[in-house]
Amino acid sequence: MPRAFTPAERERIRELLLDVGERLFARHGIRRTQIDEIAAEAGIAKGSFYSFFCSKEELYLQVSERVERRMRDATDRKMIAAEAHPCDLVLWFLRR
Repeated sequence: MPRAFTPAERERIRELLLDVGERLFARHGIRRTQIDEIAAEAGIAKGSFYSFFCSKEELYLQVSERVERRMRDATDRKMIAAEAHPCDLVLWFLRR
C-alpha cells in the first residue's frame, strides 16, 4: 500500500494541481482537458487526483476562483496606486 501524503506534500500537490489545471484549461478548455493529463503533469497517479478534488469540474471552479481573486487584487492595487477613474479601470481589466 502506498504511503499517505504528508500535510506539506498535500498542500504542495494541491497548488501544483491548480497551476496545471489553470494552464491546461486555458490551452484546451474544460471539455478537452483530461484528468489523466492533469495528474501526469502534477506527478501523481490519476486515482490520487480524487483525494484532492472530487471532479475535474471542482478543480475548474477552484481555478476560476483563484484567477478571479488574482485579477480583483490586481485591479484593487491599480486603483489604489493610480487613483484611477472607475471607467479606466474597467477598460484596463478588459484588456488584460
